[in-house]
Amino acid sequence: MDCSQSFCGRYDKMGEKEVIKERIAWLYPLASIIEDAAAEVDAEMSREKYNDVQKRNTRSVRINMRVREKWKASQADNPWVLIDASYFHLRDRVTGMYVELHPALWGKMSVVKPANTEASCIRFRQSACRSADEMQFCIGDDGTMVPDLSGVSGQLIWKEEDGEVVVWFFKPLDGEKHLSAFDCPVLRDRDSIEGMRFERAQENQFMLDELQENIDEDIASHPESEENPIDEARSVSKETGDSSTPDDNVDRNRENKKE
Repeated sequence: MDCSQSFCGRYDKMGEKEVIKERIAWLYPLASIIEDAAAEVDAEMSREKYNDVQKRNTRSVRINMRVREKWKASQADNPWVLIDASYFHLRDRVTGMYVELHPALWGKMSVVKPANTEASCIRFRQSACRSADEMQFCIGDDGTMVPDLSGVSGQLIWKEEDGEVVVWFFKPLDGEKHLSAFDCPVLRDRDSIEGMRFERAQENQFMLDELQENIDEDIASHPESEENPIDEARSVSKETGDSSTPDDNVDRNRENKKE
C-alpha cells in the first residue's frame, strides 16, 4: 500500500485507539461463533478419554480451528479476513491490522505470552498507541485514504463467564511480559456499527443543511437574478459536459441518508 499523511475523511482526527475500536466493532459475531464451536467440541470430546491437562489443551486448539471454519463459512462479507490455513488469524481488509485468537489463561483476561518464535515475539513487542497527529494513512482497495494499521498486531482473548463467551481485544506492548498498550471489549452485536453509521449520516445532513443555507443566502443577495444558483450550476454543467449538479448531489445524499 502507498502510505502518506494525506487527509482521509472521518479518520483524520482519530487516534489509533479510536480507529482500533471502530475496526474491532466488525468482530461482533465472534463471541456467538466461539460459543457454537465450544458446544460442538465439548460434545465430541465427551465421547473421548483425556486427563484434565490434555482436555484443556486439546479443547482450546479444537475450538480455535472450529471457529476458523465457522468464520470462513459465515463471514464472507466481513472486512476481517482469514490469513492462516489452520488457525483463527485475521487481517482487516481496510487498515491492515492483524489479530489472532487465544483463550484466557487460568481465566485471566490479559495479554498471553507469544509463541516461542522470534517472529511472534517481535510481532507482539509494539509501541504505545499513536495520537491523531501521528497517524499514517494509506490508499485502500477502493482508492480512498484509510488509516495504516498494518504494523499493529492484536490478541483476541476469550473466556466463558456465566454460560456466555466474553471476548476482549489487547494490543500488546510487550507480549513476553504480558504488558498491554491498549485494550477494549469486543461487543457481541451491531449497535456500535449502526451508531457509527448514524453519526456519519448526521454529519452528511449537517453539510446538506449548510449547503442549502448558502444557496438561500445567494438567492437573497441577488434578487435581480432570474436564475437561482442551482439553475446556474446546471447551465455551467451543460457547457462543461459535467452531468453532476448540486441538486443532484443533494437528492443522492438524501437518498443515502434514508437508506
